Amino acid sequence: MLNCMRCGAPLEAGRRFCSACGAPIGGAVPPPVAAAPPALAATGNLEKNPFLALAVVAGVCLVAPWILWSPLGWPARLVGLFVKPGDCSSISTGSWDMYTCSARVGLLTLVGPIIIMALVFVFRKAVANGVKALTPKIPPDMRFAIAPLVASLCFTMSWAAVHAYTADQTGFLPQRGFPAVIGIFTYVVVRFGGAIQDRFRSFFDTVQRIPKFLRIILTILLPMGIALLITNEERVSQTAIKEQAVVMLCLVCGYLAMPTRQGAQPANHAEGRL
Repeated sequence: MLNCMRCGAPLEAGRRFCSACGAPIGGAVPPPVAAAPPALAATGNLEKNPFLALAVVAGVCLVAPWILWSPLGWPARLVGLFVKPGDCSSISTGSWDMYTCSARVGLLTLVGPIIIMALVFVFRKAVANGVKALTPKIPPDMRFAIAPLVASLCFTMSWAAVHAYTADQTGFLPQRGFPAVIGIFTYVVVRFGGAIQDRFRSFFDTVQRIPKFLRIILTILLPMGIALLITNEERVSQTAIKEQAVVMLCLVCGYLAMPTRQGAQPANHAEGRL
């Protein structure tokens, strides 16, 4: 004997409707389909307009790091309290000793931020799991901004520590607002990375044939060489704009040299990948 597809009650011969729930007989009513989990639900229409979505990403990644500037910078600054970088005030300006001393002080100043970024990298899976747990609580229309925001906040942990006393300087952007560039870059790579790689496939295929270790070396040496070139002055001028330019160069070099192969992304691609 057949059962009703809606309520499961036995069906009586010769009847066109279930006597228990009134559902039509003959397979017209499909079994109920479970709703998609919130984390996997499709986004709304916001990201279908890439310019509007980019504006949202820029706003979120500008405001959040700006507000959280001090607390995000404190972990690296606390680590830095145990390191004494010293100073070069007693060395003649423009001399080789001044150059090497400045390099040493700069590297020691970066110890705290480097350690914090290393910890973020080591525990990146835990960070990703935390973001996944939080994702269902975020409105679907805004989930595309999660990965850019996390990238901006992680970058701020080091940037805010290094610029604790120079936060009000301005380059392309105020130093407090520069982490937004990291979020925007992350969004562009996630959203348009596949299309970019499809458009310039021959270039990326050529890059992939270069040994990986050599690409890593070039990714480090090229920005470093440019940084040394533009700061080769007796007293470095326009420090903020030069710092920001070097960071953006690092982002571009890193993406071009170490691309993650992607297919073209659909127009309504919802969530970034961490």
